[in-house]
Amino acid sequence: MGEASFINSWTSGEICDDAWDRNDIQPITKGCVEATNLIIRVAGPLGKRRGFWRLGAVADQTKFARLIPFRRSIDDALMLEFGDLTVRVWSANGSPLMNGGVQVQFASPYTQDQLAGLRFKQVADVIYIRHASGLRPYALVRLQDTVWTFNAESFPNGPWLPENADQSQFLTVTVLTGTSDFDQTPGTNAGCILDGATVTLTASQPTFHAGQVGAYFRLRQNSGAPGVKTWSTGYRPPGPGYYCGSAGLVYYCTAIGTGPLTSGVDEAVTTPPVCTSGQQSDGGNTWLYRNDGAGVVQILSVTDDITAVAEVMSCVPLRDGENTVCFAEGAYSDYRGWPRMWPSIVEERLVEGATTSNLDQLDMTETAGFDQSTETFTPGLGDGAVVDTDAIRRRVGDDGGELLWSYLSTFLLVGTASGEYIASGGLFGSPIAPSTIVVRPLSQYGSDDVFPVLAHKSLLYVTVGGQTLRKLEVDLQQNVSEDDFSFLATHISSRVFSQLAWVTNPDNVLWTRLGDGGLAAMTYHDEQQVRGWTRQQLPGGYIVEDMVTLPGPGRLETLWLVVSRQKGGATQRELWMLSQPNDGLFIDGAALYQGAATPTIGGLANFEGETVRVLANGVQYDLPVTGGQVTLPGGATTTQAQVGLGFQTRFQSLTLDVQALSGALNLRQMVKGVVVRLKTALAMVGVAGSALMERVSPRTAAQVPGAAAQPVIQPVTVGANSQRQATIVITDDTAYDHVIYSIKPMVDVGG
Repeated sequence: MGEASFINSWTSGEICDDAWDRNDIQPITKGCVEATNLIIRVAGPLGKRRGFWRLGAVADQTKFARLIPFRRSIDDALMLEFGDLTVRVWSANGSPLMNGGVQVQFASPYTQDQLAGLRFKQVADVIYIRHASGLRPYALVRLQDTVWTFNAESFPNGPWLPENADQSQFLTVTVLTGTSDFDQTPGTNAGCILDGATVTLTASQPTFHAGQVGAYFRLRQNSGAPGVKTWSTGYRPPGPGYYCGSAGLVYYCTAIGTGPLTSGVDEAVTTPPVCTSGQQSDGGNTWLYRNDGAGVVQILSVTDDITAVAEVMSCVPLRDGENTVCFAEGAYSDYRGWPRMWPSIVEERLVEGATTSNLDQLDMTETAGFDQSTETFTPGLGDGAVVDTDAIRRRVGDDGGELLWSYLSTFLLVGTASGEYIASGGLFGSPIAPSTIVVRPLSQYGSDDVFPVLAHKSLLYVTVGGQTLRKLEVDLQQNVSEDDFSFLATHISSRVFSQLAWVTNPDNVLWTRLGDGGLAAMTYHDEQQVRGWTRQQLPGGYIVEDMVTLPGPGRLETLWLVVSRQKGGATQRELWMLSQPNDGLFIDGAALYQGAATPTIGGLANFEGETVRVLANGVQYDLPVTGGQVTLPGGATTTQAQVGLGFQTRFQSLTLDVQALSGALNLRQMVKGVVVRLKTALAMVGVAGSALMERVSPRTAAQVPGAAAQPVIQPVTVGANSQRQATIVITDDTAYDHVIYSIKPMVDVGG
């Protein structure tokens, strides 16, 4: 008898059948056929995945629920459970956040049918929420842990559609109510219609539509310049009511200086006005801010396609009855659509875009230009001057592909339905600015509507069709590294990647929700060249409807699930949370009992009529649930117990490497047995397809059934298998840990 290859690493995970015979691909040698409910460990072994705690039922089990993590910092995190028109708040440790004995709950504008389309980005205490179908954006604000509010966002400062370029098309502005003023300097035509005025807009050509009610328009003078006197040191106007311009901004004098003049010059006037609201003294005169050369109106009603009534939101630099060809409509409105893509942050700018009418337009606010209810997309001054901090609006790609997500890693990366792009400053290391931004393509795979995750240095995203997971990495010199992470596991990827969640510590695992409600896990550790998939199967008929991560106990990233199943004709929909390593939990949907010694454990109504797995005093029991409780047999009592649904792990190796031994080329080879090294309480080992499975356990008869998993090295006879294609199966169906370290096949070679 001889020894074939010693198998001690499964860092390539499950391999699809297309690649089983590809021994020319190095990762195949570290793969397997199946590793259900096992997780690849970075060092090489396969370990049983940890179980899930059951946190409780969702607010309404008959309706879909969605999780949105609130992550102010690693030490300030909460989970928000969105239901039908309501939100409940959970603590990071999985307990309900209580206020006066009641879980914190508040009203939401979203119905259950709208929850799947939510897209969001958190900044400090605000979560900016967008929707895949283009619903009006909201900002969810935490005022206190127990006090939350939804603010419908408004966009009075853009972004703006391209300004009218047809010189024969103009708008005439006529004041209906409110006030206006004009510069008293002889020979000027400068004037303003003030905030709060109601005006009629009359277009020379069809311009308006009934759907534009609520939309904003930006108006400026025909010349593009204010046409007022430029402020200068020592200048004192003849009196109040005169205008001046300073750094492109327009001001109205409310009071003149009272000090002595020297040769007509006010020596106290030394400081130019720079305010963009309210008043400011220049040392002698007081100046009231009017506008930056442009003003904004909001449509109140539309009479017909050439006439509308609007309210002045910021001073319009026109006189009553004056017209202008320089006008632009707001890009965001009920009529033009609202931003749909997943938003992000880059260099203090909120990044969003992809309205129904402009699917490929990317918008960035001006620097620090967003708050709890309003975003500012000032495109520059009314005279056309643009500074680096102004807003940015750029088309991404040249084929109109819909913007789906943006993500800041080393650079701002953007995914569209037709390709992936990078947005950066014009020069290496330079900031993004209106005059320097460069958007260039990286790849043309196209992205699916799945939000990517940043795993170590790599952005992992799903391509169009949902059946490929790719890596995208850009270094400081903008060199691009890409890779397909799913081509060896098409038996998993063909089920479609619907959602991604990355758990860094302690696992380095990417969890994926599959299109059929299943789960898969990919261990990824670039430094150690570990990248492999395993299938995960929840017991009891549960499927996964949503999943996210949140910093949990011990600051460890924790996976949360919304799961559901049908039982007795009714829907059970629950929140589960992945346990931590020191919990020692290897059952699902689990409840923990801690208290006085008792023979019965209650609170199990969700498992009524089922057999559950109980781990009490270190002993495993499988017990029926009757009346919402289980009773330990033989009069046993316990002060601590885990109760949930058991699940089985199943491993199947690739074909054993039975290369001919020295001098035995082409001789018949028979797999007689294997030597397995495990950590287990009880495992079954055999050859796939054989009815014979051998028990492997380190426990003595006296220890059964109470011993925990222990290391064991044991030879296992697998029968008189003469087939060269033999594969080894190892299963574990206990509530204890289970680790597969190595397999050493033993081979007989004959003539």
